[in-house]
Amino acid sequence: MIKSIENQFKSSMTDAKLVDIRLYQVNDHYYNLPDKKLCIIDAGIEFIFDLNSYSLAWNQELGAFNFRKNEFIETYQDDNFRKLNNELIKSLGKDKIVEVDFKWIDYEIIIDYTMATKKESGLVEMLLTFESGDSLQIATVGFEFNKDKVPDKFYYDITGQLLLSVNNYIDIKQI
Repeated sequence: MIKSIENQFKSSMTDAKLVDIRLYQVNDHYYNLPDKKLCIIDAGIEFIFDLNSYSLAWNQELGAFNFRKNEFIETYQDDNFRKLNNELIKSLGKDKIVEVDFKWIDYEIIIDYTMATKKESGLVEMLLTFESGDSLQIATVGFEFNKDKVPDKFYYDITGQLLLSVNNYIDIKQI
């Protein structure tokens, strides 16, 4: 399944026009750090091509972020979100994606009341390069705060939040 959705996304990059990139937020507050060229949101991101859409969004059923070939609302499945207008991302939404690298992790989920588990794979990072030379790092993360109460020391966490960084690669630890 991982290779399938990766190949579908890569095919969309070459066969279809990127129309827009949309960000979604549930809580009132999110971290917007324009000086660091990053923001941290909690609901998801949607890539809208003229032929289809892909979303990396919070999935309430899984209790984690999930990458799917569908619109954001189909993955998120609730109406308590709002669309964000983020200037960093807005500038990328009309440019062609020329390269993408994916990073996945395996984890176990409990499937029933007997505490039986099954192994799943979750997308923890996408690194996109655009025709303009700009880059976008998207990662599901947890973090600590530094002494100035700014998010720092990022680590991969599919149950955390969504880090978006433009032209500024953030080193993320795998714990």
